[in-house]
Amino acid sequence: MRNNFVIYPEHALIIETFYGPVTIESFMALVEELWVDPAYERTMDVIVDFSGATLAMSPAQLDEFAGKFIHSDRSLIGRAAVIADKPLETALSLLIRDRMQGHQPISVFTTKEAALAFLDKRLSPPSGL
Repeated sequence: MRNNFVIYPEHALIIETFYGPVTIESFMALVEELWVDPAYERTMDVIVDFSGATLAMSPAQLDEFAGKFIHSDRSLIGRAAVIADKPLETALSLLIRDRMQGHQPISVFTTKEAALAFLDKRLSPPSGL
């Protein structure tokens, strides 16, 4: 499957879903595609779902991404809920959470239900998840 995102304007929510190996390049490609979508608003909340993915990026690459993201006037400033259910993905998600502190509130969860509850979002039906 292809990495993708769905924007739910009525819920002020974006769901990004990643599959297979995810490099920093494929991650950034999806982010840049999101930024030019006409429905995108940087104040929206986001769920980043890595449950079907394997992160193929280094901590240094994530740190570089975070630096660029923080200084972009297009980057999200809403809350982020990351779904990571494997040790490496969890560790890298916690690393990016710490790096983004002060710019974007990020929490890491192991289930979609917990991520939705954290963001206080109710999708009916929970499409895209």
